[in-house]
Amino acid sequence: GGNRMSILDHKDLNDVLLPAEFGRSSLIVPDRTEKSLLGVTIHALNSSMSKQQERSLKPVRAIGSMRKFGTVLSAIAATISIGAMSAAHGQELEAAAAVSGINGEFSVKGGVVEGEQAGVADIMLTVPLGEQIGAKIDGVFGTVDDNRFAGGAARLFWRDPNQGAFGIMGGYWGFEKDQVGGGTDWEDIGIAAFESELYMSQTTLSGLAGVQFSDDMDDGFIGQLEWQQYLTDDFLLKAGVETNPQHDVLGTGEVEYRPGFAALPGLSLFVDGAVGENEYYRVFAGIRLYSGESDTLKQRHRFDTYRSYYPMLEEQQEEEMEYNTDD
Repeated sequence: GGNRMSILDHKDLNDVLLPAEFGRSSLIVPDRTEKSLLGVTIHALNSSMSKQQERSLKPVRAIGSMRKFGTVLSAIAATISIGAMSAAHGQELEAAAAVSGINGEFSVKGGVVEGEQAGVADIMLTVPLGEQIGAKIDGVFGTVDDNRFAGGAARLFWRDPNQGAFGIMGGYWGFEKDQVGGGTDWEDIGIAAFESELYMSQTTLSGLAGVQFSDDMDDGFIGQLEWQQYLTDDFLLKAGVETNPQHDVLGTGEVEYRPGFAALPGLSLFVDGAVGENEYYRVFAGIRLYSGESDTLKQRHRFDTYRSYYPMLEEQQEEEMEYNTDD
């Protein structure tokens, strides 16, 4: 038995034929380690499939052959399992990156704010800073009843797309307000806040808590809680509640859908809005363009871009306009 094994170890296994019971065919073995394992396996099969040898073997030798065969199968199974676990681990590490790669986002929307025409455009850039750290900068420009507003924000965040995200943000915005007697003046507002997201399969829970500060308006707490539900990976429903110094409570909502056009895979359509006390309301419809490596809307939200919060400055304008009119 030892000599035959020695021959198998040094013989090209592509020239070894299986017994007639299995059909004669050449074995193609691409790897030296696989050759060694396969040689032991073929030897065990040849020994076990010969009925004449089975009758001549002693019980102890038969048990030994079974143990060898079992050891070979165990080694093969262990190798396959380790390979599968390594591949899965590699995929997990790749998925754990905070940002899959440098990506951008642009959106434009139009609508009404308490009966006044309004339009908003924003552009965003998200970049990876490490395995689980990312940064985002964004800018926004818009008008409400021909009064302009503009600003920007920066965000630094930790994220694991399989678990959630946590970050800090700061932003500064300016807006025009009507003056008594005619004309406009430029006012400003700043925000600093913590942001967080929790991922649960098709559901995302997000929250924000911070402060608003301004020389021209009320300072105070700002907060947001939001439920995001992916009916499919490309169809998102959002519902939330906000508070700020201008509005005690605002109910918010959004619907976003990515049709998946081959020519524009990053295109999505959305409608958003809010309602609040004193008959306040706003409604917008628009389009959004994503760039990045991901395919579905959910993947883009968790692996590429980072969802942004910025104050709806048309709210601030409406409050200032009403305040100055009362004066």
